[in-house]
Amino acid sequence: MAALTHELYASKKTMTCRDSIEKIMTVGMPALRSRRSFPWTLGLGLGVSVWLGCSPEPAIDEDAVWDALPATVRDPAKWPFSADSPWNTPIACAATAPFSCVVTWEAAGGACSQQLRYLSTTGAELRAAINAEEWSHPVYIAKSTDPLSSLNQQTCFGAPALTIPNVRIPATAKAALPAFLGSAACDYGNTDAHLHIIDPKHQYVDESWHARPRASGGFDVFGYTRNSLTDSGIGKGGERAYGGSAIAGLIRKGELSSGIRHALALAIPHSQMKCIVSGSTPSDSCDPVWPASKVDDSARSRYKGAIPMGQLVSIPVDVDLSSLGLTASGLRLAQALQDYGAYVVDGSDDFVLYAEPSVSTELVGARKDVAAIRALLRCVTNNSATRVGGGDATAPRRQPPALPFR
Repeated sequence: MAALTHELYASKKTMTCRDSIEKIMTVGMPALRSRRSFPWTLGLGLGVSVWLGCSPEPAIDEDAVWDALPATVRDPAKWPFSADSPWNTPIACAATAPFSCVVTWEAAGGACSQQLRYLSTTGAELRAAINAEEWSHPVYIAKSTDPLSSLNQQTCFGAPALTIPNVRIPATAKAALPAFLGSAACDYGNTDAHLHIIDPKHQYVDESWHARPRASGGFDVFGYTRNSLTDSGIGKGGERAYGGSAIAGLIRKGELSSGIRHALALAIPHSQMKCIVSGSTPSDSCDPVWPASKVDDSARSRYKGAIPMGQLVSIPVDVDLSSLGLTASGLRLAQALQDYGAYVVDGSDDFVLYAEPSVSTELVGARKDVAAIRALLRCVTNNSATRVGGGDATAPRRQPPALPFR
């Protein structure tokens, strides 16, 4: 301990208060633990801080710290998932002409592409929409000053009772509209009521489905998953039908101005989805295609179309987007669908892309153009876990890799 005290004294003018206390806790602790002196060590740490003339450190403005990140790194709360995630992997084509592509698309008249671009199984043209204000996925980034509360998973639809304590939930947090209308414990009415909370350190997202606020604080939920923001976003569960993270593929605030640098989430009618059956498929289910790992309940009776759950779709690179007369935000939406594509992750009444609710005021142009953009899409035929975006690790790409995390 004498050597440690000498080291602290020698560096008194250059060592910060936090450095001093950390030195006590990391260097001095092993010897002190052997004497069962842990409480005394804490006191020593505080004593050293007084000896060095420490004063309380100012409160950190967390938003300012994250907003001040240099352009060479990314905030996982705003641009989540690993660089090799399918959500962040561009289509396997060169970025400039003459285009060199290893990705392959189905012919425009193929069943998958034709259903996707125009028609329902009844022959009627589908409405194309971007959900934000309703039936979408609100994302809240918590601060360390937000109140501690809990998410309580209810025993609905066979889910086990589960309490997730000590979740910091912003006071402004609200589940997605339409509002939760059910009155009984497992009666949710006509809503999905998703709600997703990112922790103050921007490490993970607590995803929930059918979230209903409690008078005492926090939320009761019917479905819950915690997903790492620096993982792939697939294969480890999530509160969306395809089995991955529910916040993956969302258009986030500001992206329609700065550019969308990830694949988009797409929902289509269940009647358009293809039921793939293998020898191990349960009798009431169907198989998804990668990166999906799940399908809807009772998929065997609901899936009647040609588009599998997990299907990657994109705009072929030979389409000149600048010649289409799109609005500025519509052009950025089309560019994302040409550079990254979209994955089928859920069912809806229409052809639907998703934006978080805070983006609603930015969507005017994109909503005007989305039907015309949809008509350009085709199904990718060679996307897989080993050929993400239609190519292997050496393939040319439409965009550079995602930036490293802070």
